[in-house]
Amino acid sequence: MTARLAPVVAATVALAACSPSPELALDIRLPADKRLLASVAQLNLSATRDGVVLAQRTFAGSASYVSLSGVSHGARTVVALDGVDSSSRVIARGRSCPVDFEAGGGLSTPLYFAPTNFFAPTASAPLTARARAAAAALDDGSVLVIGGTDGSSAPLASVERFAPGVATFSAVAALSTARARAELAVISDVGLLVTGGLDATGAAIAQAELWFSAQQQFLPVTGLDARVGHRVVVLSDGRALLTGGSPSASGAPLATSATAYVLSDGTYQIGQGPPLAEARRDHAAVVAVGVPMVFGGYGSDGTPLASIEALDVSATRAAAPIAQLTQARAEATASLLADGSILLVGGVGADGKPLATAEVFNPITRSTTVHTMAVARAGHSATVLTDGRVLVAGGHDASGRALDSVELFASGVGFVTERSLGTARTGHVAVPLCDSTVLLVGGADTAELYTEPGS
Repeated sequence: MTARLAPVVAATVALAACSPSPELALDIRLPADKRLLASVAQLNLSATRDGVVLAQRTFAGSASYVSLSGVSHGARTVVALDGVDSSSRVIARGRSCPVDFEAGGGLSTPLYFAPTNFFAPTASAPLTARARAAAAALDDGSVLVIGGTDGSSAPLASVERFAPGVATFSAVAALSTARARAELAVISDVGLLVTGGLDATGAAIAQAELWFSAQQQFLPVTGLDARVGHRVVVLSDGRALLTGGSPSASGAPLATSATAYVLSDGTYQIGQGPPLAEARRDHAAVVAVGVPMVFGGYGSDGTPLASIEALDVSATRAAAPIAQLTQARAEATASLLADGSILLVGGVGADGKPLATAEVFNPITRSTTVHTMAVARAGHSATVLTDGRVLVAGGHDASGRALDSVELFASGVGFVTERSLGTARTGHVAVPLCDSTVLLVGGADTAELYTEPGS
């Protein structure tokens, strides 16, 4: 018999053996439409630490109260709630972000429980509708959504923090300079480095800003060149590498790069990076097999490039491109796959229209494999999920119309169509969260969460 999951208001998890009262309370949030969980026949509750199962317990799908005991204290504790149907398939899931679970009680953590392969609105809408913003997760699991443009295409200085689990937005300290099309580097144990973009006059911005987590504010970073349409990656030694871009909104692309090394106290060092073989902007960039690589982008004549470069960060002269894409493309996304290859998705082709193809580049053999997508798209997002698949969402078509279509890419399989977005969006950002969901925000006045596929 199929059981209906009762509206869970709260669940308690007694994570210490023989504890007389709960030491950790889960604040469980469900989708507004509880009928989406009607096929859940069984609930599996577990606690893990560093991938090791510490305790688990099973409940009927109709349970409104679940508990777990016998888990030792310790940091990085993750509580998981899986809902399975009568065929034992996982059709709903929720994860807590890692919790520092210690003795003493009184600890509470949020957990979002929703159907898998599902997009749902966040508990509160963003404070500001924005496009072309930058966003990334901090070490504490929260997400900063930074700058972008408003409905009149004016750059924004405002910044919002998104809290996983509770799924709400709140305002934090603003940028000193409103900027759109900025690029971010996540500086581990320090914060976020915001670079380049366009200011309110349409000029490219030279001064960067560091979100210094220790002080919960932005600090100025000087010494970089003005850039827009550049890309930023973080090297193995912790330096941020800025490549290409343009010194103005309509200027010629750059063949230069720069490095920024931010120390734990917020001080920094700016340096010159290796030159590029070809000037490029709006390209894709990623670090693979320990090497920063750039793909495509718009060249000096304004048309998309097909060249791929591997950069030697100690070089003072440009090396020749190492390979060519099958199709020239700009504004593509680059995703590092589990086997070290790189997935290049969509973007704009030589005819100026969005592409319906993707390419997987093998940096060892320097060869590419072409895959066909169901929809041509640019301005989309591509997010690597915890199971290795890549979520490709939204973007726009050749007419500029925002898309709600979504596809999943799996190595060895290719693309399959996924459930659509709740809201069509382009120029948005997608950020994987510490609770294994994905936040999609921007390109509309709403935000939504994607719950990864079940197993």
